[in-house]
Amino acid sequence: MNTCALASLACAIVLSAPVRGVAQDSPEAFVPLFNGKDLSGWVNVNCAPSTFSVAKGAEGEPVIHCTGKPTGVIRTDKQYENFILELDFRFYEKEGNAGLFIWSDPLPAKGQPFTRAIEVQVMTGPDGDWYTCQGDVFPIHGATMTPENPRPNGGQRAYPTDRRMKEAPAWNHYR
Repeated sequence: MNTCALASLACAIVLSAPVRGVAQDSPEAFVPLFNGKDLSGWVNVNCAPSTFSVAKGAEGEPVIHCTGKPTGVIRTDKQYENFILELDFRFYEKEGNAGLFIWSDPLPAKGQPFTRAIEVQVMTGPDGDWYTCQGDVFPIHGATMTPENPRPNGGQRAYPTDRRMKEAPAWNHYR
């Protein structure tokens, strides 16, 4: 996993919520999950303390920085449901690969770096035969889903309808 910075979230994180979780009492109210100061509200699940940190971005903005070493997971300390996922992210290197996990178990299975979850693919580089670099959504480690925009040859991976990924080091927006 390459070095990645997110203004709102971190790479390879387990979430039960988005950058801005929709509050239960008001569909218009958004709750930012990153306070712009520290990792309060986040739980280190299975990685070294130095894997995720708060740093200054290129424009001086606070970001959650992920080294990807070792590969691991942080998650929110609260659970959210019925949400809209929205985040800004960028990679510092040409080919980056990360994922944002939603509807996930709180802990990974023994011997696995990630949890059973639905993953939103966050990566750069060329598309493959069975994936794109544009925000695919797919189940991992035993999770299941029925995609709204499935692959032409079947499967549970939902392909995005637009190609919007910008190359490193440009900021990308996902919603």
